[in-house]
Amino acid sequence: MKDKILNLLGEKHSLKLEEINESLGIDAREQLQELINENLIYFNRDFYYDLKSNGLGIGKFTIDRDGNCFLDGQIFDCNRKIIDNLALMNDDVVLYRYHKGRIIVEKVIKRNVFELVGTITKGKRTFFNVIYPKMKQQFLVKDDKTYQEKVLYKAKIKDYQKKLVIIEEEIGNATSLTTQIDGLLSVKDVKKEFSQEIETYVENLDDEITNLKYPDYKDLTEELLFTIDGDDAKDFDDAIGIVKNEDGYILTVAIADVSAYVKENSLLDKRH
Repeated sequence: MKDKILNLLGEKHSLKLEEINESLGIDAREQLQELINENLIYFNRDFYYDLKSNGLGIGKFTIDRDGNCFLDGQIFDCNRKIIDNLALMNDDVVLYRYHKGRIIVEKVIKRNVFELVGTITKGKRTFFNVIYPKMKQQFLVKDDKTYQEKVLYKAKIKDYQKKLVIIEEEIGNATSLTTQIDGLLSVKDVKKEFSQEIETYVENLDDEITNLKYPDYKDLTEELLFTIDGDDAKDFDDAIGIVKNEDGYILTVAIADVSAYVKENSLLDKRH
């Protein structure tokens, strides 16, 4: 609960006891006093609670595959020992302090990553190599089951400090672009299927384009065109056609006009 209080004060600043109690749904006086004793917050003369002004702040922590650390998008020189001790992960909300011109992460206030997608490395122990979210981290698999390398799995974090995960499901061949997309959608909790409402809307769309957006547009929906995209392509946004004439050949490059079907503020535009 103290972490929630710090997060709340980091977002809103200067709150009265009643406002904190209402936001958290509890009587927070005991936790507030503990935070005051820990020198993390203070209680001013106007009866407002706030973070200590001695360089404390709250921000979102990220680390890229090269080991560069960021707080709210701003790069800073991070201490690998602190990262390991706090088990810092991308999108963690953290309490940090400015000390002698450096940023020092004090503690994790809120975790935002709970599931991972990655591959397996087998040895004396089974390790989980994280692919999504993008981070250079490895976890230990907490079971004795047999898993295959070069296969994409979805895992749930069991222990952040000990870096333990539990495998939830097998997604598929790790080298397949389709499988990688499925993995990313899975960890982001994005539905792969459209609702019946969207399906019905699409079925009732008029196939004929009656009003071209610009006068120099040409409707090529009746022309013989083909794409040269790979099997895993998901965005067929252009195609080509070729016709022989007496002078040689005419090559046509056609670009998809999504706006002809997806109208602004329509159901498809809002729900995509």
